[in-house]
Amino acid sequence: MTYSNYDFFIKTDFSKYAGEWVGILGNKVVAHGASFKEVAEIVDREFNLKKVLITRIPAKVAQLL
Repeated sequence: MTYSNYDFFIKTDFSKYAGEWVGILGNKVVAHGASFKEVAEIVDREFNLKKVLITRIPAKVAQLL
């Protein structure tokens, strides 16, 4: 993982990917899907020699007030 991947991850709103796995390269989401395997296969096929951050975006949860 590179710092730019992590910095992008920390600063970006990923709410549209809630409950999904995402692959991040630099300042871009390069893959997303329902499973780690699905995203890993896309990343391997398209970016096999690059350091791509793969992480799961938590599903939205209800907030009790």
